[in-house]
Amino acid sequence: MSAATTTAGKIPPHNRVRKRRHGWKRILGKLLFWIAIVAGSLTLLDWGVGAYQAGLVEAREQRMEELQRMAWRHLRADLDEVTMNPDGRYRVTIWMENLYPEHDMYFMVPSVRGYLQVGPRWEQIPVVAAEDGNSRVPGSVINLSDRIHLDLLMEADGYDEYYEMLEGYMHIRFDNTMYLSPEAEPQEDIVERTDWYYVHLRPPDADVEALARRHRFGGDGAPLFIPMPPH
Repeated sequence: MSAATTTAGKIPPHNRVRKRRHGWKRILGKLLFWIAIVAGSLTLLDWGVGAYQAGLVEAREQRMEELQRMAWRHLRADLDEVTMNPDGRYRVTIWMENLYPEHDMYFMVPSVRGYLQVGPRWEQIPVVAAEDGNSRVPGSVINLSDRIHLDLLMEADGYDEYYEMLEGYMHIRFDNTMYLSPEAEPQEDIVERTDWYYVHLRPPDADVEALARRHRFGGDGAPLFIPMPPH
């Protein structure tokens, strides 16, 4: 029996090795193909998520710019006047106005704080909302369409030592922190703005005539308050 006869119907060993090698190459090729597909999909997904997040950030930044513009360009606020109440307290009136009433501006009535300079530090003094006149409840929300006034009562009696930037006058600062939104019930669109008002304030027990002579005030004598620019 010849060698050809004895091997008939059987695959030679070297052919079986070659087929196994080709089989592993096909499996490896398919595996690399699917790995490339998955990696490409993940890269595309990551890019899409990044682009979406960047769009959200950009939209949020634009929205905050609009809110800041509303707070600093649309809103006007300032100290109007200071008078003496019959009970010896100072009545402080602050006004606030929406310069563009065609655009809604919802405004939280602020709790204004008052400070007296004592030496190098600021000491807080009692300030409450007046219950008469232009009385508004701090914390209430209104649609600021017209100019409004806020009346406050401040006690500044009993302070013997205080810094006199202008001789004979107390140096007073008011902090007015306001919260604004274009929506009545905002979730996120809220912007904060703080104004500072400074005044020289005549003490309750001051000698008005002596102050007038010292500073050569004309007219009605020594004024009760003298506004100052922010500093």
